[in-house]
Amino acid sequence: MLNGDNVIPMWPDLDRGDADLPVSVEDLGAAVDAIVRCLSQGAVEPGQGSGDGGMTVTSFLLHVGEVEQRLEELAAVTVATWPDVRWALHFANARVRAIAAIRESAASLSPVGSYGQPSRALAGSAPLGGALREVCDLIVQRYPQTSQAC
Repeated sequence: MLNGDNVIPMWPDLDRGDADLPVSVEDLGAAVDAIVRCLSQGAVEPGQGSGDGGMTVTSFLLHVGEVEQRLEELAAVTVATWPDVRWALHFANARVRAIAAIRESAASLSPVGSYGQPSRALAGSAPLGGALREVCDLIVQRYPQTSQAC
């Protein structure tokens, strides 16, 4: 038989305010900024960022490295720590997929010695762009004040 004292109610749409959050809305906004910069520079869509056929490997690593760091800082967003459980679950899954896509893209780069050359190896990074957009969209949808036109 269940004891009523052991039930923990979860209200997924309850917003207890920003003061109780383990990660600040400003940190979420910084992640959105990093993702938008990465996407706008063409780091995940070769040929979009520079007129010479793509972004260099070094530029790619710098941009996605910053995004990865921002995403790692947001690991505190979990269903156990966030007031909106449903959003936290979707966000945590999207964050993990984005980090995996960053690491997969970085691992598939051309060998050392070509870091100053435009990267043709990034042609398969469409999943990375989609994963980053998903994270960005989730943040902006829940916290519109972080909007940066993802």
